[in-house]
Amino acid sequence: MPDPGAVRRATEADLRSLVALEQVCFPLPWSEVQISSSLTSELAEILLLGGSGLEPSAYAVFQFVADEAELLRIGVCPDRRGRGEARRLLTQGLERLRMRGLRTCHLEVAVHNEAARALYRALGFEPVGFRRGYYSDGSDAVLYSLDLSTPRRS
Repeated sequence: MPDPGAVRRATEADLRSLVALEQVCFPLPWSEVQISSSLTSELAEILLLGGSGLEPSAYAVFQFVADEAELLRIGVCPDRRGRGEARRLLTQGLERLRMRGLRTCHLEVAVHNEAARALYRALGFEPVGFRRGYYSDGSDAVLYSLDLSTPRRS
């Protein structure tokens, strides 16, 4: 039986599921073209939470440039939030980045998204900047970075 807590790399066969998950996770979802572009790019990786043959309950999109990564997107199905799925997905995703030899991971998050900000801090991310009016609704973003050479936190 497939493990619903397994983290795996998404493939083009997961596109339909990713589009559906994106639509329930975000008020301004990425298009199918944007998701497909990340799936096929050599400079990006989409990780899913949910074993092979299962509908994913969470996903994360990482992009790579030189020896750095950026977490572009993380989504957890609304009825699965608060169960540690984002933490599990990010912990394993960050370990994959370390294994790739990447030095740093960056992200930005809405200043009012306290749950996400608490998770990022718990995983060792440090605030490094601020972007006023970054999001389309006018809200501000906090920029975070994580030195991947430091011991991982769980």
